[in-house]
Amino acid sequence: MLDGYIDLRSDTVTAITASQRVAMAYAVTGDMLYEDDRYVSELEHRLALWFGVDDCVWMPSCTMANLVALALASSRGDEIIVGATSHINALERKNAASLLGVSYAALPDSNGRLDISDLSSTLAVESEFQPHQSAIALENTHNLAGGRAFHPSYLQTVCAIAGANSLAVHVDGARIFNASVALAVPLAEWFRSAELGSMSLSLSKALGTPAGGALLVRTLDDGRRARRHRKALGGTMHTGAGYLASAALAIVQ
Repeated sequence: MLDGYIDLRSDTVTAITASQRVAMAYAVTGDMLYEDDRYVSELEHRLALWFGVDDCVWMPSCTMANLVALALASSRGDEIIVGATSHINALERKNAASLLGVSYAALPDSNGRLDISDLSSTLAVESEFQPHQSAIALENTHNLAGGRAFHPSYLQTVCAIAGANSLAVHVDGARIFNASVALAVPLAEWFRSAELGSMSLSLSKALGTPAGGALLVRTLDDGRRARRHRKALGGTMHTGAGYLASAALAIVQ
């Protein structure tokens, strides 16, 4: 809010709360590179418990979290299946193509989800003429589809198809808290109901954490690889990450 007006352009401009300001002012941070920042560690541990997974990795932004997830799931030359209007395809400069060397198979998703028949028909038989398909990326809630959310039952269907074809599934869950509240679904249900590989979530959208901040939620025991990718992308913020994590902890309780 500024001068009596509420900024409704986006939930990315949510104002920081007084409790977050206090938390940041009194935070005594460590260096996240050496994993001795108690705020980052506590935030990762707390969210891992909430989602019922092995590991969460703090990231400076949800865009980076998505990119790292695709890096973990893919190899250079692979193809990922995405929604045409998804954030990953439409609003992240197709960074997986330029930085990871993977291509995109973009399917219609105007209602906020990939049609199961479209998805099934897009799956390619391994061939020397076609790229290896490695991952399916979904978005929940779907930004450009008016914030539509899908239920874990839909995710379960997609993950079953993916598993039968040896594909990983990643969910851009920047607004997964919104989806969980709207659908009355506990956070742990997203991973409990399906063989989901990873999910990103934003700590700034509607939660007020300044300068962004995100988490990559993983079911697989490769948190070290995720942290190495974060380092390569310039996401190691040393003592600065602790201030942002302390602000997030003031809200995520």
